[in-house]
Amino acid sequence: MRETELHRLIALVVFAGTYAGLGIGRLPPFRVDRTGVAIIGAAVMVVTGVVPWDRAVAAVDAHTLVLHLVSNVPAVLLFKSVIPSFGDPVRSWLILAMASTLAGNLTILGSVANLIVVEEARAGGIEIGFVEYSRVGVPVPALTLLVGWLVLISVPV
Repeated sequence: MRETELHRLIALVVFAGTYAGLGIGRLPPFRVDRTGVAIIGAAVMVVTGVVPWDRAVAAVDAHTLVLHLVSNVPAVLLFKSVIPSFGDPVRSWLILAMASTLAGNLTILGSVANLIVVEEARAGGIEIGFVEYSRVGVPVPALTLLVGWLVLISVPV
């Protein structure tokens, strides 16, 4: 099978699987995380080469990623191409790894895990909105990011 035929087949399977997941996620007995399904479908399209990396990056609003209004994983993928150009790439990779892990806790949409927790809480009758989440979600990651950054810039790599 040629690469273009394989890519078409992968795209068809991912497209069908994503839409099936989105549809199932609307049914109460299944409670599938619909946002996670969409993110996984998009990631598979990029990883398998169906959508070239540069086209995927061009389709994403970089400001949204930087502000962590979407998953922290796409934010890392966005920065992947610029890290090698930094003055100290090793330290930059370490800072990015630390920041993407901790900053994913900044908002409900910062990590798929946050979305899962909020959805499960809602299923249990507990509503967690952006304001409630932000009371802890903003100061804790901000403080840990500051401490982590100070450690990473002061420790020899």
